[in-house]
Amino acid sequence: MTFLNASILIGAALVAIPVVLHLLMRRQPQLVTFPALRFVQQRRISNQRTLRLRHWLLLVARCLLIALLVLALAGPTVDLAKGGSWVTIGIIFLAFFLLAVTAIYSWSIPLSKWLSILLTIAAIAALCVDAFLAFKALTTEQGAAVGDTDAPVAAVLVFDTSARMMYTHEDQTRLEVAQELAGSLIRKLPDGSQIAIADLSPRAHTFSVDRAAAEDAISQLKVTYNNVGLDHALGQSLDLLTTSQLEQKEIYVFTDMARSAWNGVNAGLARRFEEPEKTPLYLLDVAAEEIKNAGLGDAELSQSVITASSQVEISVDVFREGEIASRSIELWLEKQDLTLPVVMDDKLQTPELMKRGEQEVVFEGQPEDRVSSRRTFVISDLPPGMHHGQIRIVGSDGFMLDNVRHFTIEVRNAWPILIVAPDGVATRFLTQAISPLKQLEAGTSQFQPDVVRQSEFVTQQLTQYSSVYFIDPAPLTDDQWAALNQFANLGGGIAIFLGNNADPNQDLAQSFASPLIGATVGRQWRGEADNFFDPTDPAHGSQVFFRELDGSVPWSAFPIFRYWSLDNLAETARVIIRSSDSRRPLLIENVVGKGRVLTMATPISDPFRIEGRRRWNNLVSGENNWPYFLLINGLVSYTSRSGDDQLNYFAGQMASLSNEKHHPERYQLFLPSGEIQPVVETDEQILIRSTDQIGSYRLKGDQNGVVLRGFSTNVPVVVSDLTAIDAAELESVFGEDGIQIARNEDEIDTQIRKTRVGYEVFPLLMVILAVITGLEHVISNRFYPTSKEG
Repeated sequence: MTFLNASILIGAALVAIPVVLHLLMRRQPQLVTFPALRFVQQRRISNQRTLRLRHWLLLVARCLLIALLVLALAGPTVDLAKGGSWVTIGIIFLAFFLLAVTAIYSWSIPLSKWLSILLTIAAIAALCVDAFLAFKALTTEQGAAVGDTDAPVAAVLVFDTSARMMYTHEDQTRLEVAQELAGSLIRKLPDGSQIAIADLSPRAHTFSVDRAAAEDAISQLKVTYNNVGLDHALGQSLDLLTTSQLEQKEIYVFTDMARSAWNGVNAGLARRFEEPEKTPLYLLDVAAEEIKNAGLGDAELSQSVITASSQVEISVDVFREGEIASRSIELWLEKQDLTLPVVMDDKLQTPELMKRGEQEVVFEGQPEDRVSSRRTFVISDLPPGMHHGQIRIVGSDGFMLDNVRHFTIEVRNAWPILIVAPDGVATRFLTQAISPLKQLEAGTSQFQPDVVRQSEFVTQQLTQYSSVYFIDPAPLTDDQWAALNQFANLGGGIAIFLGNNADPNQDLAQSFASPLIGATVGRQWRGEADNFFDPTDPAHGSQVFFRELDGSVPWSAFPIFRYWSLDNLAETARVIIRSSDSRRPLLIENVVGKGRVLTMATPISDPFRIEGRRRWNNLVSGENNWPYFLLINGLVSYTSRSGDDQLNYFAGQMASLSNEKHHPERYQLFLPSGEIQPVVETDEQILIRSTDQIGSYRLKGDQNGVVLRGFSTNVPVVVSDLTAIDAAELESVFGEDGIQIARNEDEIDTQIRKTRVGYEVFPLLMVILAVITGLEHVISNRFYPTSKEG
C-alpha cells in the first residue's frame, strides 16, 4: 500500500484529542441521599460498569473517526490486483466493528449471557480474519509499482503496422488514428521518461533520444508487409524494457484488435509480463465502429508459366463484410508492348490495360456475416512473353488494398526434353503421361519430347534439352557418364529409371557406380505382394502434385515386385520414396553442380503382359493408375525446372527468377511506384529482396533485343480479415487484470491512472467513516441523554 499524500498521516496525532477530552471531561459522581441504601448500592455498581463500557466504546469510536479521516485524506492506494482483497478487508472490518459494538452493548444490558459470549467470539474471529488478510495483502509482493503519477516511466509504444491498418473510416486510416492518439499520449508522459517506438518490422528497436524524436518516429510510421507478429513485437518490447533503469515500465499497443493480429500470443508470453515485476499492458483499440468492406482473396493461377496455345484459369474468392449486397469484378490484361515500360516526366508508362472479362457477384446471408463466393476467369491465346494483369472489384469501400489482385503470366515455348531407351523398351508410357497426343497436335503441351534409342544416343545433343530421361537403360560408357556429369553441372536435369536391362551378369558396381547417381547399385530385390511406394519426403519438389491429397494416394494398389538396391548413398543424395517392406530407397535425388539427378530403382516401362519374364511393378499396368501420371509429371517438371519460376508473390517476400543463358545478366527493375533500380544476375538467379510495394514489378534488359520479365505482388488475404477478437479471449490469456483496453484519450487516461496510482481506497474509507460516524452519534446520544422538562 502506498499513499498519494503521505504527509497528511502526521494528522494521525489528532487521535489524542478524544483521549484528552475524555480524561478532562469525565463526569464526577454526585452524592445523593436516598433510603433503601442496599438497593441503591447494587444499582450504582451496575451503572458504573455500563458507563465504563460506554465510555471506552465512545472513545474508540471517536479515535477511529479521526484516524480514518486522516487515512482517507492521505489517499491510500493499492495495486489493482489487490483491490478486491482490500474491499474484502474493509467489509470484514465493518462487520467486526458492528459485532464489537453489539457485543459490548450486550454486556451492558440484561441479556442472555450466551448471546453476549457468541457476539464476542464472532467479533474476535472477524478481527483475526481481517488481520490475517491485511497481513497477506501487505506482505505479498506487489505487481506494478503504484502511487506516483509523476515518476518517469520507460514506455514502449507498439504499432500494428500491418496492411489492415489502412482501413479508412471518416477520412482517417486506422494508422492515422493510432498516430494521433499516440502523439497525445506521449505528451502526457512524465518528464524524464524513456520512450521507444516499435512497429511490426523485423528490425530491432531502441529508445528515442527525447520526446521530440519519439514524436517524429510516430509521424514516419508506414504500413509494412514483411511483418513479424504482435507476439514477437511484444517479446522484443519486454527485452528492451529490461535495459531501462527506471522503476516503472509500460507497454502500449495500438491495434485494430483484429483476431489475425493475435496469432502466436499465448500464455508463455503473458507470463513474461509478470516476471520479474508486473509490466502494465495497454491496448488502444483504433478499430472503426462499423466495418464495410468487399475484397478479393488470393488469386490462384492454374499455372504461372505456360506454353503457347495453352490457357490459364484464375480463381479468386470474392467476400464482403458489412452491408454490401453485390459487386462486379473485372479481369484486365495489359496489351503487349515491347517498348514499355519507360519513365517519362517522372511518371511510369506501362502498357494499356484491356478488359478481358466481367462477372457479377451477389452476396447472400446476414450483413454481420463474412460471406464469400468463388469466381474463375479463363485466359487463352496469349502470345509468348510476359503478361501482367489485374482482377478488380468495381466500387469503393473502407479498405481498397484488397479490391485489386495483380498477377503475372509467362508464355514460352514447350520445354524440350530427351527420352533415351534401349531397343524394345516402351517409351509411350512416359510420353503419353507428360505430353498427350492431343496436346502435342494442338501445341498446348508443356513439354516437347524427343525419343532416341540408346544405341543412337549422342551426348553432343544434350545442350539442346532442359532434361534427359533414361528408361530401363543398359550400362552406359564412361564417356557417356562424363558427358552427363557435365550436363548436370551446368544445370541440366537427369532421371534414370533402372530396370531389367541392368544386366546382372555384369559388374553393376562398375557400370552404375557413378558420382552422378549418388549411390552404388547392388543386387536385385524381390518384394512381397504387399510391397509398394512409401513416400518419405512429401515436401520434395517432385511430389508437388500429391501435396493437396494429404497422404490419400492408394500406392498399395500398385505393388512393386522387383527393384534394385541403392546402397552407399552420398552426402549429397536424399531419399524421396522407400519400399514399404524393406524400407530400402526406391527413388533418390543427387545434387550435381547446378543440376538435379533422380534415380528410380524400378522401371516405368513394363506393360501388363511381358513375354519371357514377370513384371517389375504395376505402376503402369495397374487399374486406374492416376498416381503414376501425377508422379511422372512431377518428376519431369522438377528435373526440367519447368515449374521453378514463381511469378506471383506476397508483398514483403523475396522474389527469385531463374536467369538462363539466353537472358541478359543486367536488368533495369521498374517498381510499381515508378522508381528504377539496377539488378544483376547472381548464380543464374535474379534476386529482388525488397518487395514492399504492391503491384507489377518489371525487368527490362537487352540480349540481341529487348528482354522483358517480371512478377507481381499482393497483400495476403489474411490482412483482409477485420474480424475483431473478443476482449474475453485476451483476458483468458493475460488475465483479467493483465490488460487494460481503451478506445479514446479519456479512457486511456483513466486506465493509466488506475495502473500507476492503483486502487484508491478513499471511497471505501469514506463508507466506513460514515458508518462509524452514525454509530458514534448513537452511542453519544445514549451516553448523554437529553433531559426532558415536565
